[in-house]
Amino acid sequence: PAGQGIESVRPIRDEIKARIQALLAEILPATA
Repeated sequence: PAGQGIESVRPIRDEIKARIQALLAEILPATA
């Protein structure tokens, strides 16, 4: 989005990363 920059994008990326890690932890408990 124009005028927002990295400061507004970073929290979204962090949330997605956390969701992926949590999902992988459920699918692959051996790697958690």
